[in-house]
Amino acid sequence: MEELKGLTDWRIDFHSQPFIEDHLQEMSQSIFKKRKMSGFFNPVIYSLSVMITLLSLILGLAGVISMTLFGCMFFFQIITATILSRTISHSNMHAEKLKKEFRGYHYILDKISRQQFKSPKLNSLHDELFNSDNSSSKAFGELSGILNMFDQRNSEFSFILLNGLFLYDIYVTRRFNRWITRYLPHIGTWWSA
Repeated sequence: MEELKGLTDWRIDFHSQPFIEDHLQEMSQSIFKKRKMSGFFNPVIYSLSVMITLLSLILGLAGVISMTLFGCMFFFQIITATILSRTISHSNMHAEKLKKEFRGYHYILDKISRQQFKSPKLNSLHDELFNSDNSSSKAFGELSGILNMFDQRNSEFSFILLNGLFLYDIYVTRRFNRWITRYLPHIGTWWSA
């Protein structure tokens, strides 16, 4: 408590926050263990499929090739996204759970981020939480962005268009998997700080 001397009002406000159970690291590890991805989550296969689809669209519109190839690739990607929808839905559900768990910490992290500390120890912890490449605030912002991307494809029209052209659901799921891989090792450090 010596490090927080002189911050009485801040300490009272900080301790008056509702109790938050620490399930975040446990939840993240269980999500990480459950990830089993098919070949289309491989970046090479994913990129190749999207590039062929978009190239066939461009060449078809230019009259160089028949639009039939584009149509076949477009429907192939929709079918692929539909077949993988269960895996994609699980990723969306896990991302939503992580976001809800993060919300409990968000207010506290925000209070800590805005506080100036005099103690070198607290300043070091503050930098670890907010100024590193793998900071909690950066992770929370990226997770929010991923959830917004999942939400953008809620209508049938969006599902068909985005997946037919870009395999959008697979792209977003791959981003969430990269998020887990990048930030999972740091979650324990954030909460112990």
